[in-house]
Amino acid sequence: MRTAFWFARWVFSVQDMNNDKVSTRTAGPVLLWLVLVVSGVVNAAGPLAGLGLAVRTVAGGIAIGAIALLIVHYVRRRRATS
Repeated sequence: MRTAFWFARWVFSVQDMNNDKVSTRTAGPVLLWLVLVVSGVVNAAGPLAGLGLAVRTVAGGIAIGAIALLIVHYVRRRRATS
């Protein structure tokens, strides 16, 4: 049986479904993906281009850092929505 207040409860529940807690998308993840791709290309094409081990190691470290930051960004964004 519906009461006289069912519509008011429905309106308030719909209003609570907004996503105001999460900021809009920033350029951070896009730049991190770009850094990851570039460092991956440097790492993969390094032996063919004759790059030294030090350069490829640095590129690998940068790739690992970009992956870690992308994971942190994903987890923070997921926690902000729940």
